[in-house]
Amino acid sequence: MRATTETEPPIAQETIAALARQIWEDEGRPAGRDLDHWVRAEQQLRANRANQANQVDQALQSNRAAGNARTPALGARRPAATGAPSKNHR
Repeated sequence: MRATTETEPPIAQETIAALARQIWEDEGRPAGRDLDHWVRAEQQLRANRANQANQVDQALQSNRAAGNARTPALGARRPAATGAPSKNHR
């Protein structure tokens, strides 16, 4: 699993504000809950970012594993050629 770090770019204020507004509207536009909605929006966006990062990590690991399965081990012998040599072979 990937942990969020300080090297990740911050979430844009506009993005947080848009989600906080959506949460506020979904809850019936209650008064005095703006900070709660803001914090929830920020947490949700961070969780989404972490989930996407984990999915990318899993895909990369899967691709590496699939690539390793297709790559012969170092020192492995190639199969012997069969049949007549090609016409271009001298």
